[in-house]
Amino acid sequence: VVAGRNTLPPPSSSANSSASTTSSTATATFTQKSKRRCLLGLHGHVFDFTTFAPHHPGLAEPVLAECGRDATLYFEDVRHSEGARRTAAALCVCADRGRLFG
Repeated sequence: VVAGRNTLPPPSSSANSSASTTSSTATATFTQKSKRRCLLGLHGHVFDFTTFAPHHPGLAEPVLAECGRDATLYFEDVRHSEGARRTAAALCVCADRGRLFG
């Protein structure tokens, strides 16, 4: 997570359209499904939900079903709280700076 940024960005029109090349590249870097790691793409960033998935308030299965994929639309469709966004932000392992500042 970039210093000073502790929450996921609000949904933007780009979240509902095809991802940018940079976002696609960042997410594609972590699309390997693994029994050891659960990496998700959200808003062009990559998050490691491995240790959090078993503690997810909405059950682990929805999180685990999205491992290795961009879960932005699913995440926003469920309307997660600011607390959930802060939790997710703490799990960020790869931030797309272009989406944070541009």
